[in-house]
Amino acid sequence: MHLGQLRGTLSDEESRAHAQQLAELPVKMEHLLNGADAIEDLAKEFFRSTDFLYLGRGINFPIALEGALKLKELSYIHAEGYPAGEMKHGPNALIDERLPVLFINTREAGNRASELRYEKTHSNIVEVKAREGIVISVLTEGDSMSSVVSDHVIEIPLRAICSLQFFQSFRCNCSPITSRCVEVVTSISQGTWRSR
Repeated sequence: MHLGQLRGTLSDEESRAHAQQLAELPVKMEHLLNGADAIEDLAKEFFRSTDFLYLGRGINFPIALEGALKLKELSYIHAEGYPAGEMKHGPNALIDERLPVLFINTREAGNRASELRYEKTHSNIVEVKAREGIVISVLTEGDSMSSVVSDHVIEIPLRAICSLQFFQSFRCNCSPITSRCVEVVTSISQGTWRSR
């Protein structure tokens, strides 16, 4: 924030808003972790899946890549991260009633770029449902559009960065179920989550 102010790309008001959001992050994380039981139930439903597809657009694409990578590394389940805008160029052919497709489709109300990204990704969700794919959506709390067409919904606080915590929780809940060596898995992830 300091550098943004020095360069003139961030106003004092924007800096204060960002600082406030950072101060609220622990409460938002706690709220997300309180939903760990729902995430564990979801992991139990999909632990026999041999493949996952993670899709995100724009800022959500790197989060999808990270989620797929963590699921692969720690649960030994094949997972691919892919940009949602490119799904017609390959992943569409893989979608069927057995493939879980996880979408990261968060949005910030009032941010036109975020709203446009959300609407385009929503159309990808509808397309996956038309192909009878299983849709798991990571959405901003209070979402009333993509949540209706998704099979499973994980709601996160407004800031999309919290969705990384969902992936941490999801992968840690998948590993014990598949009887993998969680001690090794935990050491890889630097012990940030409980081992079982």
